[in-house]
Amino acid sequence: MSALTATATSIAEIFADADAEGFLHAREIGTEAGPEVDSGADKPVVLASVFKILVLTAYVRAVAAGTLDPTERTTVTARYRIGGIGTAGFSDDVQASWRDLAQNMMTMSDNAATDVLYHRLGGDAVDRVIADLGLRSTRLIGCCEDLFASVVADLGGSADDDLEALLAGTDPERLLGISALDPARTSASTPRDVTTLLNALWTDTAAPAEACAQARAI
Repeated sequence: MSALTATATSIAEIFADADAEGFLHAREIGTEAGPEVDSGADKPVVLASVFKILVLTAYVRAVAAGTLDPTERTTVTARYRIGGIGTAGFSDDVQASWRDLAQNMMTMSDNAATDVLYHRLGGDAVDRVIADLGLRSTRLIGCCEDLFASVVADLGGSADDDLEALLAGTDPERLLGISALDPARTSASTPRDVTTLLNALWTDTAAPAEACAQARAI
């Protein structure tokens, strides 16, 4: 048994001991034929906040292309204040530059910052990252706003309902059946696609070199 195979086996055992289904892929940067550790690397999984790396890539591409001024300021309005950390949890409207919103998106997983950026860039720009990098197992249903809307709809709520209240009043068994937890019905990817995206950012192939450097710095 090779060292990498032994590592993959050990990881699978850790998942089993924790009574959890886990998926992992690790690879050498800069080569397609290098060593890798694979534990369910091609299994579709819910993408959750990892999709923000795709938004980041679309953002630095737009900055490099000159179609977005990173210092331009925009307003995060009540539409995006869904609670949580960063601007999503603020009580009032706040102005910030695009680059600061990108920073918040990646360092704090700020959902409001993410959605403001996503709507400025457009879904097509984010989908273009997926297509350009050949991420064939990656699919987005939209941004955080769209994801939370799907949860509300699955729980029989309306657009005006409070998501936290809906979740608190729902039977746990029903929660397990919502589309946001099903890779076939929500934004999803595979561990291998995610490492392909990260490899592209670290080898300056996801965008121009200066744009990839900016993404890595963020």
